Amino acid sequence: MSASLLTPVARLGRFLNGNLIALGETLRFTARAYGYGLLGLVRPRLYDRREVLRQVEAMGARSLPLVLFVAVLIGAGVMAQTAPDFERRGIPEVAPGVLAITITRFIAPVITALLFAGRVGASLAAEIGSMKIGEELEALESMAIKPIAFVVAPRVLAVGFALAGLTIIFQVVALFGGWVMGVLAFGIETELFVESVRRFIVLWDVLFAVIKAFCFAIGLAAVACHRGFRVQGGSNELGRATMGAVVVCQAVIIAIDLMCAMVNNALQAFGIVPMAPV
Repeated sequence: MSASLLTPVARLGRFLNGNLIALGETLRFTARAYGYGLLGLVRPRLYDRREVLRQVEAMGARSLPLVLFVAVLIGAGVMAQTAPDFERRGIPEVAPGVLAITITRFIAPVITALLFAGRVGASLAAEIGSMKIGEELEALESMAIKPIAFVVAPRVLAVGFALAGLTIIFQVVALFGGWVMGVLAFGIETELFVESVRRFIVLWDVLFAVIKAFCFAIGLAAVACHRGFRVQGGSNELGRATMGAVVVCQAVIIAIDLMCAMVNNALQAFGIVPMAPV
């Protein structure tokens, strides 16, 4: 076989091999970070547990205004685009239920995670990358302090708690935005809106959205922090690592959402989790 035919195959092999190695490194980094994070809850010498609360407060406060603004607009937008179609078909009472399903199962966890990745994911990668460039992580190692335990562990735990809380807030605010649009623009009565929502979703839908938020947080925090740990060189490399972290985090969020949806469908098919009545 000629060399011209082998060259594309070799490039593809190098590409796949490099990505598989990066995936393995990220998975090992994730396991270590969350292992230290959970262990630190019972062994406070690994890191300051108050740092988790400080990070939750900082991440939540940084993202909350944007989440509130987007949630109201999306809730109102979904209602504005679905209610007229259901009215023409003579079933306007279905519109609030469809809004509730769409917001609770998909839009709230995914959009919140994407917004969170754009702000907090970039911040984590830049913060840890700056520590790496400034040799602060090496200084911790010289003092027999594990950088992953001391720096990364409280941050990955904080991402989970902050993202779960923001997801719940997004659900409530988006439904409120849809209710306002339905009442003011389409004359949907509040009692009809509430009854339709109750018919279409159950408590499990809300809980599963929170579970998805924690799954997103695992991927988001691991990718962002790992990208920061891999920074080498100067500010140019830091900028590329930050941008790369945001892009990869967003792709990971979409992939995890698909897997979670498939798992939820399987659980409902086997009757393990409840479904809304028909």
